Amino acid sequence: MDSKTIVLIIFIGMYALVLTRKIRLSILGGTAVLLLLLLQLVGYRETIFELIDWDVLGIYWGFMMVSQVFMESRVPELLARISHH
Repeated sequence: MDSKTIVLIIFIGMYALVLTRKIRLSILGGTAVLLLLLLQLVGYRETIFELIDWDVLGIYWGFMMVSQVFMESRVPELLARISHH
């Protein structure tokens, strides 16, 4: 079996598991990357420097930090109370 077929099988398998919503996306993504690395379908340097879009990960990280601060500030609770009055 050639490498493109193996990558396609991994992609379809992981996508099917995503659709079940029974396993966290971060675990599925990490598992897919680990499989690709262990099977030597991609190199770790290629993965780190070419395949990962660090800008997108930075945006997600920033969004998560803002969300965390927002929740800790209890503003959503305050807005809920105000809207019920």
